[in-house]
Amino acid sequence: MTLSFQTVLSSLIEVSLTALESRATIAPVEDSALFASEYFDGEVPPKKIEYWKQSKRIYMADDNSVVRNWRDVQPKSDFPGIKEYELITSEETPAKRVDVSLLIIEPGITYKPEEFAGEAFYYFLAGNGILMWNRLNSDLPFLIDNDTVGWLPGSHTYRFENTGEGPMRCLAVTCKTNETYGMRDGSIGKLNTLSPMIRKVADSMYSTGVSDAPKIRGSGYQVFAPGRAQGLHLHDEEVLYLVRGQGKLISAGKEYELKAGSAAHTPLNIEHRLINTGHDMFGYIVLELAP
Repeated sequence: MTLSFQTVLSSLIEVSLTALESRATIAPVEDSALFASEYFDGEVPPKKIEYWKQSKRIYMADDNSVVRNWRDVQPKSDFPGIKEYELITSEETPAKRVDVSLLIIEPGITYKPEEFAGEAFYYFLAGNGILMWNRLNSDLPFLIDNDTVGWLPGSHTYRFENTGEGPMRCLAVTCKTNETYGMRDGSIGKLNTLSPMIRKVADSMYSTGVSDAPKIRGSGYQVFAPGRAQGLHLHDEEVLYLVRGQGKLISAGKEYELKAGSAAHTPLNIEHRLINTGHDMFGYIVLELAP
């Protein structure tokens, strides 16, 4: 007897679902108005709703989000003039590959990250200085000020020098990978808060200006008005850092409080949404990480 490819594929899928049943929850879409991806107030394209119905969205019971504010963390001070607030560690996440930290670099201090196998994303919340990046066999200087953004391969040699009058505050997100990086890889940009990529009635998305990272993708700054809420959605592994405002993250049915200075990690394909519960705009840096 010869089995068709479709029959074999269907059998494999059924076996996979059965194996996952002990730890998975199947969440079929029952009301399309409840679900949205990068849309607000349930404005969901019909094709995306149908895709979610077909995929059935399997969630692992232990794949929870992690939320932590830097004010609740005791900083590490391994080097004079440098404080590191570990907001999220890779061991807390299902994929075991993403770490999130807030770095404080005092005036006159130089910080040189350790090399590692992967890529790093940096967003400078405040401060002025220089990035000295060994690229193409030369030390190339790049200016750093508020809203400077970049991704750099972990195998590259670089350092940050604070040449300003006050502390440099930097969000650092690293992702361990098996990728191979060349000397031309990496990108430095500047968050453009004047010209949004997407502008709606009460929410806007702004580009960081960095691109071409194999894993760290979709970086940007999103902001939406008081009383607004995202529709439930799911996608690649995500990290966000709340820059202003306060609100809630609803992830896999659990509720997390967010305030300025909070970082949040949501695993791959976990349904979640953000709600602005404050009276100010809700603004956050967000990036997605490809599998």
